[in-house]
Amino acid sequence: MTGFRAGKPDKYSSLMPVYAVNIIDGKLFKSDNYAFRTFTLYDTLHNAGLDKDWIRLSFLELGKAHINDSNQKHWHKFFTTGKASNEAPAYIKKAQDVTNIVNMSKEERDMLTAHERYEAKRNSEYNTALRTGIDQGLAQGIEQGIERGIEQGKEQGIDALAKLIMQGVPLDEAVERAKRTVETVQPFEDTN
Repeated sequence: MTGFRAGKPDKYSSLMPVYAVNIIDGKLFKSDNYAFRTFTLYDTLHNAGLDKDWIRLSFLELGKAHINDSNQKHWHKFFTTGKASNEAPAYIKKAQDVTNIVNMSKEERDMLTAHERYEAKRNSEYNTALRTGIDQGLAQGIEQGIERGIEQGKEQGIDALAKLIMQGVPLDEAVERAKRTVETVQPFEDTN
């Protein structure tokens, strides 16, 4: 975002606008009952404003009741009561959470920190136990699946061997075609 002036890089072209919001518990501008006012820089000599809102200075007067929009209403309520309404945007509710923590005593903050550490440790232990359980369950399931597959394979091989023998295929050829060993044929020889 750096610009150029006279062929040289311009370090100031990346400046960001400045916004200042002043919250006043009372009334600063006595002429009306508007709670929120915003001012920008204006060159009175040349009757011109800047090409961009480089500086905005705003005042929220908590002692006044006339509010222009719902966001200002939510901020006004938050600053006068310390509470965000249910309809308030998430950022105002977050501001309430932050100020609640900041306004705690040291003892309360220490208790909150200890509780957060406890919760983090408990969550970590739970997640570790869950992961371990899942891993063990998967390993056991895989092992059982392999065992079942081997048994089914044996049963299918023996069934194929038995069919070949019943069809009158010579034993040596049946063993070879069924891809079995002679040991698997032993039970059939004993029954014949």
